[in-house]
Amino acid sequence: MIPTSLVATRFAKVFGTAAIAVVTVVTAAVCSEASAQALSQDQTRFTFDDLKKIVQEKDLRSVEDVLPYLPVEYKTSFTLMHKSRSIQHSSPWAPRAILFGNDAKLVLAFNGDPTDAGYDRLEVIEFKDETDKFEFKFIYFANPETKAEVIDNPMNCIGCHGRQPNDLHPDWDIGLVWRGAYGSQDDSFAETGLDPDLKVEAENYVKFLEGAANHPRYRALDFSRPLDQVSKSERAELENRPNLRLGFLLTRLQIKRIARQIETADGFQALEHQIVGQLLGCQSIQVEPAFRADIEAKMRAFLTPIYGQPMTDEFLRDQAPGSLEAFAIGKSLGLDLTEWPITAEKRTYAIFD
Repeated sequence: MIPTSLVATRFAKVFGTAAIAVVTVVTAAVCSEASAQALSQDQTRFTFDDLKKIVQEKDLRSVEDVLPYLPVEYKTSFTLMHKSRSIQHSSPWAPRAILFGNDAKLVLAFNGDPTDAGYDRLEVIEFKDETDKFEFKFIYFANPETKAEVIDNPMNCIGCHGRQPNDLHPDWDIGLVWRGAYGSQDDSFAETGLDPDLKVEAENYVKFLEGAANHPRYRALDFSRPLDQVSKSERAELENRPNLRLGFLLTRLQIKRIARQIETADGFQALEHQIVGQLLGCQSIQVEPAFRADIEAKMRAFLTPIYGQPMTDEFLRDQAPGSLEAFAIGKSLGLDLTEWPITAEKRTYAIFD
């Protein structure tokens, strides 16, 4: 049987060029592979079990009680959603904070307005290396008089995060635009002269920062490098690009999830030799012309605005085989390819939505 590591490694290369989330392509323009590896490298990882142990042993009864106990990497690696598309609501003055640490294997989210939905909980996504699956959890803090309650696999995550209750995935915009996030365009506010909405976003960000230091929750976060003060040259470093970095890290984990789906799919053993040949580039799984044309059309539509010029047939011939390779394998195994993109918007089997 093909080792999952082989599938994942090959798919990482495939999706690096075809970009399951073009984020790996974009990342190549702003950071070296060495720095990217360093940012996602396992050290002594902080896990959900560690978090739960702290909450229980110290009898913590609110989100703001928990935040000071988080590792430094969570207080420095985060993004802020001024317009949430989650069931945990937000506003420009009380954004939804998404903390993701060094590798995004444990992602934590909270908001800051007591009148907003979801204020009473810490929302958690953890990627488990043992299963190559994402697990969703809530830690509820109903009131200061009761102990925190952990909810595993909350049902209200199904739908936005996938249709398979036991195999959900995170949602995050891919590319250089993250709708609803501060720094929504290229992790900056540089184009305020061209986009009136971005100008309002920049103004709201400054107003939010003015009160963050005195807020019971946001004051736990490190705002020593606010987005509006990061120079163009400094944005060449991935560590100064929270929205891009989160997408890059989640994409790496999603590739592992897809590799696991392939290896455990019904029919995998029957197609194992063909798949090995496809991954090694010595033979191809047949792709219907309509399937090929659809992926190429979506690829052209997606990449043209990113590169700022129409995609030539030569460019597509260089890039499309990666997408075709990945999706041909998935389609041949009867997998639900609409579950492969991590973007929250409409799902089709193509990754370029």
